[in-house]
Amino acid sequence: MKKKFMLPLMFLVGLIVFMNCGGREASPGVTDSEILIGNIQDLSGPMAFLGSEIKHGAELYFKYVNEEGGIYERKIRMITEDHQYNPAMSLAAAKKLLDLDQVFCLFNVIGTATATALFNLVEEQKVPLIAPATNSSTMSNPFKRYVFATDTPYDAQGRIMCKYIASRGDKDVKVGVIYQDDDFGKDCLKGIREGAAAQGWEVVGEEPFQRGGAPEFGPQLTSLKNANATHIFLALVMETVHVLKTAEAMDYRPQFLGFAPASDPRIAQAAGSAGEGFITNIYMVPPQHPDHPSANLYRDLLAKHDPEHKMGFYNFYGFAAAQVLVEGLRLAGKDLTREGLIEGMEKIKDFQGSPHPSLTYAPDDRAGGNKTIILQVKDGAPTPVTGFIGEN
Repeated sequence: MKKKFMLPLMFLVGLIVFMNCGGREASPGVTDSEILIGNIQDLSGPMAFLGSEIKHGAELYFKYVNEEGGIYERKIRMITEDHQYNPAMSLAAAKKLLDLDQVFCLFNVIGTATATALFNLVEEQKVPLIAPATNSSTMSNPFKRYVFATDTPYDAQGRIMCKYIASRGDKDVKVGVIYQDDDFGKDCLKGIREGAAAQGWEVVGEEPFQRGGAPEFGPQLTSLKNANATHIFLALVMETVHVLKTAEAMDYRPQFLGFAPASDPRIAQAAGSAGEGFITNIYMVPPQHPDHPSANLYRDLLAKHDPEHKMGFYNFYGFAAAQVLVEGLRLAGKDLTREGLIEGMEKIKDFQGSPHPSLTYAPDDRAGGNKTIILQVKDGAPTPVTGFIGEN
């Protein structure tokens, strides 16, 4: 009778050992030779230009890391899904990546609403979401254990730009705003209101814009002109070009200011003469920086692997996000798990191995950066006029 039960018992023990050790259930997407990560971008919707540039930049850095031997001899492979800037499609893409592709983590999902749509999912499945491609303050406030932001948030950008305008001595400032009527625009609007209040300035007009509609800004500009707005903040992205050109045609010349998404050189180039003097800010050094190690490496790799691809802010942005993820993977150690990546990210202290000013995370802090560089368009190019500056 003993022999009858011996084989099934040994089989069960072996199965349990396999499931707990060999099956690596705690670390989907990780093998001895590969780390599989999931990326969700807008590749065919209204932000397709940005999404494709970010994806390309991240792949450029991962290619470099892989050629250098990978992370503990594991090569990084990224699968990218298209959400067309739609939150429902973003959630569906994340479920596909996690359930079907079995990716290790999610990375650099573009858009505020489309990243926010994943918060419950990553919490339920305990999956790290590293460097979501949005500057929204909601990425880190309130605290979310599985979401690691990298960028100085939109509301802080608004307060910093107000501080800069005050520091250069602008007088009799009357603030106007044209903002995208969604989470992105409202986060920017919050910072503008707070920054203006701190300086004692009046906000004389707030004009919403519905994404997806025709980019006609004559009515908004007419309203702000009638309100005597001297400084107009634009919480927009590519539509910034239309505003600047429309204002030029109206011979209305307030000081225009934009947020980080409008700092890409192609926006200034597309605006032409209407873009001269336009102020914006970025939360990392620009890709044309003459001596920053990340900028130098980016330009070298672009010249080596894709010399026909134009250098750009969003391309560099994807590159920078990849540098942060790689540092977290390195600090997580050889025995890679999702919890290990959380611990690795929390070990990042005053990290300057990316174009960001400095990144630090902690068990109770996922905010990333808190400074920006002010840029002003001169001769068709966004040109730094400050170093990194903060709110204080």
